[in-house]
Amino acid sequence: MLIYDCELEAIADEYVQGCQQSPPAKPPDGHGFNFKACPYNNGLEYDSPAEFAVDDWIATSTSIDATNIFDEHIKELSNVLNWRTIRLGCSIQSCGGGIVATVACVYESPWVKKSIDSFRKVDESQGDRALQAGEEMYKIGKPCDQDGDCTAYGPSECDTSMKLCRTATTTTAPFTTSYTSTSPLLSISTVSSSTASPTTTFNSQPNPGL
Repeated sequence: MLIYDCELEAIADEYVQGCQQSPPAKPPDGHGFNFKACPYNNGLEYDSPAEFAVDDWIATSTSIDATNIFDEHIKELSNVLNWRTIRLGCSIQSCGGGIVATVACVYESPWVKKSIDSFRKVDESQGDRALQAGEEMYKIGKPCDQDGDCTAYGPSECDTSMKLCRTATTTTAPFTTSYTSTSPLLSISTVSSSTASPTTTFNSQPNPGL
């Protein structure tokens, strides 16, 4: 069950101020963290910085052999795929009318059982932290045939057309995008924000028993 978390969004927001173009020297402790700078490109505007970032993270998968084991070369994609992640929050800032942008996402991937995580089987000894070398990004499991096969999360049901377990939860997910010009080199400055209406999030799991 993946939940959008406004507190994690606030943490991510600290790392995109001013559309900084270099990853932070010290990312947030105890969390997975993704950062993507969208640099100036002859005045072209970034209509969707989030898509640009995710496409870039996915593209890194072509640099290594297909596997479910964490590799530092695909750190950002690993954070997206991490099967232990239960919460995430992202922030985007566009500057100069969109000709420069920055995207940051923070992922909570607890290794300790918590009330929200009562259905997940995890190592209880290590606390919150990001993936480390040699660890599995996800478990390879058996496709489900019926609702009774879906025991990792509750309540869950089997999507028999896709052979995947899914858990539905209704949450309100505010996602704010700010457009500012804080650099003296950029003269355009606008600010806008949008809040998503309540959405239903489905967590599809190829591994019904884990």
